[in-house]
Amino acid sequence: MKQNQVGYIVTATNVAREMAVLHRLQSVLLRVGALGTLIAMLAGFFLAGRAMRPIRQAWQRQIQFVADASHELRTPLAVIQSNLDIVLDHSDQSVLDNLEWINNAHREARRLAKLVEDLLTLARSDSQTATVQRQPVDLTKLVQHVVELFETIAMAKRLELEADLPGEIHIMGDPDRLHQLFVILLDNACKYTPEGGKVRVTVALERNIAVVQIEDTGQGIAEADVNRVFERFFRADEARHRGTGGVGLGLAIAKWIVEAHQGKIMLQSKLGEGTRVTVKLPVRSAEHAQRPSL
Repeated sequence: MKQNQVGYIVTATNVAREMAVLHRLQSVLLRVGALGTLIAMLAGFFLAGRAMRPIRQAWQRQIQFVADASHELRTPLAVIQSNLDIVLDHSDQSVLDNLEWINNAHREARRLAKLVEDLLTLARSDSQTATVQRQPVDLTKLVQHVVELFETIAMAKRLELEADLPGEIHIMGDPDRLHQLFVILLDNACKYTPEGGKVRVTVALERNIAVVQIEDTGQGIAEADVNRVFERFFRADEARHRGTGGVGLGLAIAKWIVEAHQGKIMLQSKLGEGTRVTVKLPVRSAEHAQRPSL
């Protein structure tokens, strides 16, 4: 071999098997990737649907709330307008001659003001802007005061109003909201109990829980409607005297007040026998009850 001459050796190997394996691997990876992407998309749609469900339900409730509120507001406004139109048509008459129409308008204006106040309370509770002040409250004394307010109403309707109140039971809460709570409950009991019936209010202490029960011998509520009584604008007409009820916001407000005090409210009723509402509120120790609320 001459000097500086370079030689080459060429070798060849059959890699068809390796290439086939690589192609199969590529195909498997593409299929797995496509399937994984599809599963991820479906899972994403499913999870997004679940995440949006509470928002969708809240939106539907809001739409229903606005529709119901508009319907309830329309009635007193129409009554006020019609009665004032009559007064204007009788402008040549004295105030005494039109007193009936003026009284009708005034009564509906007061009803409208109460409705607007209830709607604002619920709207603020939804937006968490409704405040609940915390201070020591003697629950027994507060309930006794509410019972005394309804004694004349019970007498006028010939109802037997009975109260079983123990000694002092202190809780931390908002006295104005708690007063509103028991006014709503006792007003319902007296309103839907016929003449000669009985309303009983009891306050008891069970361990660290204050239990207030309001029972009546009214017409009661059908079993199918018991679970819906705390819904806004719900009225069980078959268990109520038509024309005597409100707009169905009282118990919704009562439930919010109880829950704002970390309590529970339950309603048991049987059509034709009566209704019992139970409110359970946490009790604070006497030492804690004496401390001013922050």
